[in-house]
Amino acid sequence: MEESKDKKEIEKNLQVNWGFLNKGGRREKREKIEIVTGFSIGTISSYIIGLSFLYEVIEYIRKGTPISFNFTSLFWILILGVMFSLYLLRDRDKFWDNIKQRSLDKYKPTSKPTEISNYMDHDILELIDGLLQQSEKGYIVTEAALFSRLVRLKSVLAMIDRTGLKPQAITELYETEEGKTKKIELEPFLKSAFLTANEIGLEYFDERACFIELINTSEFLRDFLYTHKVTKDVIDSLSSWLKNESKVRKYKKLWDIRKVFKPRSKYTRGLTNKSIPELENFSRDLTALVQETDDFTLSLSREEELDKLVTLLGKTDTSVLLVGAPGVGKTTLLKSLAVRMVVEDVPVYLRDKRLVEFNFNKAYLESKSLKDYMSIFEKVLEGLKEVKNVVLVLDNFEQLLNTKKELSAQISNFIITAT
Repeated sequence: MEESKDKKEIEKNLQVNWGFLNKGGRREKREKIEIVTGFSIGTISSYIIGLSFLYEVIEYIRKGTPISFNFTSLFWILILGVMFSLYLLRDRDKFWDNIKQRSLDKYKPTSKPTEISNYMDHDILELIDGLLQQSEKGYIVTEAALFSRLVRLKSVLAMIDRTGLKPQAITELYETEEGKTKKIELEPFLKSAFLTANEIGLEYFDERACFIELINTSEFLRDFLYTHKVTKDVIDSLSSWLKNESKVRKYKKLWDIRKVFKPRSKYTRGLTNKSIPELENFSRDLTALVQETDDFTLSLSREEELDKLVTLLGKTDTSVLLVGAPGVGKTTLLKSLAVRMVVEDVPVYLRDKRLVEFNFNKAYLESKSLKDYMSIFEKVLEGLKEVKNVVLVLDNFEQLLNTKKELSAQISNFIITAT
């Protein structure tokens, strides 16, 4: 109830610039004209430049005349024509969103008025412009009109696909007599959808937030989804999926910026330039793996446990034991920790550190004797005292103690001494 009240207070400070949004449906038409024009100019200019160059080459072969491009002025005009055509054929999502619009990362709820159209991406601007041509007085539109425009976009189709339904099924729902009568007041709908986009963590206010909001506000659509076994959990998972996608995008952008300033060698990062041969031979660097694979996938369902793990690692002389049956998500939790360490979305005490998983079984199998095996493990722990930029993961530690009882006392003693 309190959360709903806070949301209403924030919505009061949001504004919709209808003059900016309503261009008489010309946004989409203008884009189509620009694309056709750009393609035509580019094709003609390239064709003429190609023929001119071919003519000069033929003249050179026949008469030995140097290639000089006698039509210099025409040549540069054609070059400008090609450049102009590239502008007309530009990727409008990247051009509009990155240059003209503000990212939601910069939005903070304040008591001052906020114009939400400043945060809209290219696709939703076109969608709303077209939708307003079908609106009634007071900017009221039918759910059917909104959905018919949303379903044209690939990102919304991907969301529908995750529910297990076919887009056609929802389209047919809105073609019924009852479906055609369901209406939405656009202003409160867009304000609420804007806050949904911000809560999910989207880069811009886009069509995906509008689709989530349509499900949340339309009892008619929601009932239809429930009758087709699209449960509340499935609907909620759409927001979780988008939130995860947004977090991955944010982390990738952070890494693209920070990797420029990071030394390429993993040994020169942080507090030392020394390697531990025994550790490198029998381990897997989880932080390096994130960088090499460019995989910044996170488990948002484990955020609470991850935050607790990060807090515990910050305590002096603390080792953390992750307990759970195989398959419950311990490895996923460590992978998420590695991702956050790479992009430095962790407290200072975990920055510029490596998360390294020691493989007990590999070290045991490749050792000539038990004494050799224990020597390897001892050197790893001793090396860590000097290195100080490694967070060591001992995978299947409890299994090791249970299956190799002759080693359990010594290994436990080594770890206690080391920590």
